[in-house]
Amino acid sequence: MKNVFVIAAALSLCIVSVSAQDSDGLSREVTVEKSYSPRVDNAAKITGVPEVEDPLVEQPLAEFSSWAVPVMGVPKTQPLPASLLATQEPFDKKFGYAQFGMGNNLNIRGDAGLRLLNTSADQLGIWYNHYSTGGRLSYLSPPSWSSDKVYQHQNSNTVNLTYKHLFKKVEWRTSGAYRSNAFNYYGFSLLPLPVKEGEDTQHVNQYAVSTAVRSVKDELVVFDASVGFEGFRNRIGYLIGSDGGVENHLETRLSLAVALSEGSRHRLGFDVKLDNLFYRRTQARNYTVFSFTPFYKYASDKIRFKAGAKMDVSAHDGTVFRFAPDVEFNVDFGKSFHFYTVVDGGKELNTWSKMSSQNIYLNPTMRLASTYTPVNALVGLYCDYLPGFKVRGFVGVKSSVSALFDVRRSETVADGMIVSHEVVDYAPLDAFRILGGVNVEYNLSNILKGEVRWVYNGWMTRGERDFILSSLPRNEWFIDLGIYPVKSLAIKALFYIGSGRGYRYDNPDGVENPPVKMSDIYELNLSVDYNITKMIRVFAEGNNLLSQHYDIYYGMPAQRINFLVGLGIDF
Repeated sequence: MKNVFVIAAALSLCIVSVSAQDSDGLSREVTVEKSYSPRVDNAAKITGVPEVEDPLVEQPLAEFSSWAVPVMGVPKTQPLPASLLATQEPFDKKFGYAQFGMGNNLNIRGDAGLRLLNTSADQLGIWYNHYSTGGRLSYLSPPSWSSDKVYQHQNSNTVNLTYKHLFKKVEWRTSGAYRSNAFNYYGFSLLPLPVKEGEDTQHVNQYAVSTAVRSVKDELVVFDASVGFEGFRNRIGYLIGSDGGVENHLETRLSLAVALSEGSRHRLGFDVKLDNLFYRRTQARNYTVFSFTPFYKYASDKIRFKAGAKMDVSAHDGTVFRFAPDVEFNVDFGKSFHFYTVVDGGKELNTWSKMSSQNIYLNPTMRLASTYTPVNALVGLYCDYLPGFKVRGFVGVKSSVSALFDVRRSETVADGMIVSHEVVDYAPLDAFRILGGVNVEYNLSNILKGEVRWVYNGWMTRGERDFILSSLPRNEWFIDLGIYPVKSLAIKALFYIGSGRGYRYDNPDGVENPPVKMSDIYELNLSVDYNITKMIRVFAEGNNLLSQHYDIYYGMPAQRINFLVGLGIDF
């Protein structure tokens, strides 16, 4: 591990020296991901339509602490896209904002932010987010040994401080964030056995700091460099009465591209990434992954092309060398038709911090297996020929080793007692995915906006080609409608359908139960936002208005009809 620290320190010093020599501005905006959100891979959003306008645009290399992003909207407890009415606060356009809302099931959401410094060269902002819920939820089909209802609790508080400075040719951005998230492992027991008494409320502390620099002008040499540290600390462990594990992640990244000549469309470059994972209060081993991706890029008015190859070198992570392609191609046919394809892959680290953005109920003691994807290919077509309409279609395939699929898990002892929390763990499976979808968007003079989207996400075991059932739907439909009759009023509706879900239960002392299908989801959400003045607005949002009874994971019910009303101030 000494070599690991030497490499990390060397790259860090390189980044500091680059910042001192050529200071200019780093626009390192982080993507929004709520407490529960679908997984996203580089080629396509698993539960959404991939962005296609410019697949080869220079993107931020580091997305440290995806949980540390200001998000406004209704508090949600389900991880499915039915809860995506919330939008990112346009913080850069305001000096400050505050919002507070309450609803049934003790749903509470509070947000506040203040731009302490906002000039053309410097930006300093701080924001805070609170979300909590505490209601009793009815089980869908409880077993005979279970009660009819369960208490669900969560209390999440996040604070973030970010500073950005723009030099002549370089941008520097540094930020820090902290989140305290307390919740209970709710849901009925899947075994008719007594449960050992003990604390069932988990308290997770997450903390992150990062600093980064990148060039902001199209010079002969462009670069993006960053260092970030993120920690994840569980208070209680998997076994009742044990301490939870601690995960610390040090991540260093550097991307460099050089034009072959002044004004050339051709560039040669490389991406370098070093990940160091350190664990305490668990039997998990520390491990390191070093990634190197040399590439060639070409960009003209009509064609954008990238060809590269990624090499991952791992220490204490099962394998040593892994290879994958890194190819992108985008061509414009006229002004309205655009073809794109992405073929990539590589090693994917499934850290606690990353996976908890999808599922907070994961095993607080066991380290999650890394996923290796030899190939992840996507082909799509985008058309905006008809006025007001945008149509996208895409298909793709993905082959992965140790892809993760959720499974409820508990531990028992010989005398017939459950001695662990029933967590939503992940089982690594060698799997193959077929992805496809169509997306149609419509905009009528910014008064009526609509979207209809269908996504097929079929995972199968490699070899047998049996479908894998998990909480992720195989088929999803999104019907989204927004009406803006006047400038001060916004009415939004979302109807979501998710089918092809299932669950598996695993007891390490027994045999894993066969997968069982779960009920489909039909959820209708509605929101109304009205600006009383330029500063003051009121809002009301209703979710699951059909009051459908379904589970997030098997035995863990989602909230039925729920609402939120509140007041917001923007200044």
